[in-house]
Amino acid sequence: MAPMMFVGCYMYVPVEPSAVPPGSEIRARIAAPAAARIAETLGLSDTRLLNGTLVHLQDGGITLSVQTAPPGTVGAPKGIFQNVDIRKPDLLEVEVARLDKTRTGIAAAIVAGGIILGISLLHGQGSTATMPTEPPSNLSRGFLHPRLF
Repeated sequence: MAPMMFVGCYMYVPVEPSAVPPGSEIRARIAAPAAARIAETLGLSDTRLLNGTLVHLQDGGITLSVQTAPPGTVGAPKGIFQNVDIRKPDLLEVEVARLDKTRTGIAAAIVAGGIILGISLLHGQGSTATMPTEPPSNLSRGFLHPRLF
């Protein structure tokens, strides 16, 4: 559960390509004709929306490193990536992931509340459990039992 606390809630925000430094993770929306050309190059079916790392930014467009095979692929423990050049006219929008502080705060509060509730239930369960007690010694001398002395 601890890794969930560090994930956070992200939302994509449109930015100007010139405002994004190389090495940033971005999402690029691409025009349909360019997406069809890129699909053939990458061997992917849907390339209208590409997630990747910005490799290079030039006046004529961008170079994006896109994952084409998942990690663990034979011979590629980190996956297979290909660089794709996208011309500026074909680039409809560039977005970057930004941490949404409100949603992250709400998610963290819910997780913390669940942890606190779980601990209090576990702690409360242990204190309300009744301990077995031995019967009092005078019960062995009942109404029908004779007294020896």
